[in-house]
Amino acid sequence: MRTLGASRGKVTAVVLMEGLLLGTAGAVAGIMLGHAMTALLGAWLRNAGQIELTGTIFLPVELGLFALAVSVGVVGAVIPALSAYRTEVAETLARG
Repeated sequence: MRTLGASRGKVTAVVLMEGLLLGTAGAVAGIMLGHAMTALLGAWLRNAGQIELTGTIFLPVELGLFALAVSVGVVGAVIPALSAYRTEVAETLARG
């Protein structure tokens, strides 16, 4: 993007936004998959005459897990964002 004329700030913002989006998608997918698997396990346990387990209850602590997962996505994007910020266009083009 830098070689196409984007500013350093814009490239950094795009990379950080990608980290935010990936972290959000991962958090949503993880929570949904966790609930789906809990529901399946609950159905299996119910048929086996064991404990009652459901995947339809969302606990407030899951919001914290969601925030943590999104934060990890953003923090994980910081190093690539700084690397993209420090990229020198002239050197990159000279290397080919």
